[in-house]
Amino acid sequence: MRFAISLLVILADRQHSSGRCLKQDDPYPNYVNQFGPFWADIFRSLGLYTVYGTWWFIIILLFLVVSVSLCVWA
Repeated sequence: MRFAISLLVILADRQHSSGRCLKQDDPYPNYVNQFGPFWADIFRSLGLYTVYGTWWFIIILLFLVVSVSLCVWA
């Protein structure tokens, strides 16, 4: 159960910090104008413009589902 709570905290932090700093799903030129071409490319490679579709966010969600399922089952 502690693992599930840890995952919930991580998900909330990642979602909140990226949503607070970067508006999601804006056109790419808006990000270039706001952050410059170097940082816009870095943020794009990390998937910070579409957090909910990134591989690392989905893996954390899958771990959360497995952890909660095991807690309910046990």
